[in-house]
Amino acid sequence: MIYKRDIRVLQLSSSIGLFGAERVVLELVQALQATQGVQPMLGVFCNRQNPHTELVEHSKKFRIQYEILACRRKLDLQTITALKEFVRENQIAIIHTHGYKTDFYAFCAAMLSNVRLVATCHPWIEIGPRMKFYSYLDRLWLRRFDKLVAVSDDVKAKLLKSHFQSGKIELIHNGIDLKRFQTKQNTTAFRRRLKISADAIVIGSVGRLAEEKGHAILLSTLAKLAPKFPELRLLFVGDGERREELQNQTRRLGLEAKVSFLGIQRNIPELLSLMDVFVLPSLTEGFPLALLEAMAAKKPVVASAVGDIPKIIQHGKNGILVEPADANGLANAIARLVENKPRAMALGENAYSCVKEKYTLYRMLQKYLQVYDEVLSRVQLNRAPEKTQSVVPSGETDFVH
Repeated sequence: MIYKRDIRVLQLSSSIGLFGAERVVLELVQALQATQGVQPMLGVFCNRQNPHTELVEHSKKFRIQYEILACRRKLDLQTITALKEFVRENQIAIIHTHGYKTDFYAFCAAMLSNVRLVATCHPWIEIGPRMKFYSYLDRLWLRRFDKLVAVSDDVKAKLLKSHFQSGKIELIHNGIDLKRFQTKQNTTAFRRRLKISADAIVIGSVGRLAEEKGHAILLSTLAKLAPKFPELRLLFVGDGERREELQNQTRRLGLEAKVSFLGIQRNIPELLSLMDVFVLPSLTEGFPLALLEAMAAKKPVVASAVGDIPKIIQHGKNGILVEPADANGLANAIARLVENKPRAMALGENAYSCVKEKYTLYRMLQKYLQVYDEVLSRVQLNRAPEKTQSVVPSGETDFVH
């Protein structure tokens, strides 16, 4: 793809691991890296209280230019200064933020400069007074941004309800690179490595181990299914603040031999290849990347009907929807797929077709480039005259549909 300007875009992340939002950042940076006329850079906050370097490790692997920004406390003036200096020295045209903390520091760093601000807005997690206060503050400084990208209709509706101008909001659904999921995996060797027998039926869930993801409901569901399907195994891929609590629940239910907590994993396509059924039991959601990845891997999906999930999953056609926090409904849906393999395979094929048609990385990239062009067209940058090309694809095979 060719972009009509020569610009440098800083993607800014305060990572708490390698979850859906972080994987979207990586996918976008890699796609921008392959776009002529755009030089992407990645800024990663290294939080002293909870350091995570997964994004940096991936940046090294894909030769993405990155900068680690030390953050010693909740409000670190040195971090603001360091970010300002990086933006000035590298002639950054756009800071593109992903999350509460990055929104705030980008807002501070952009004061008295002509750098443009774009924020990708994920669902605000407003559990408890502290998180509600953070959401309130985030809405305040987002008002100074040039463009807000909502990842779901629900997020867009909340932005509008918070009195943001509709012209400032762009809806861009997450997209994925299908090529990652088209390589045939050696599931036999992988099962052996994880000590999963050849006749085991594997259900799995990928995501942060947090209250709103509903993993406790999934454990209760497994307890209901285990007597009828003794060969069932459950894989949790991801980590988070609820891990110890979920492990304790597993022990209380007597499910230790059936449940594996794999932590944060980089080999998501390989892990998905092991699963007979993918389950997303979330209590709240936006537009989950993990769901798209499972669909791209042609897995039959059972998911809660929350957020934008019902707009992705057509019940009975490319997946099964259940009510949130309904362990009985979840158990019945999983049982139907386990007992009817042809039906499960058909749902998986339809799921793949849906992602290929609507939710590719290429489509997401096109829309973000249009957002960048819009915010840059509002100011006169002190750079060489613009090229005359328009944003055109060099071939959609660059990012598989």
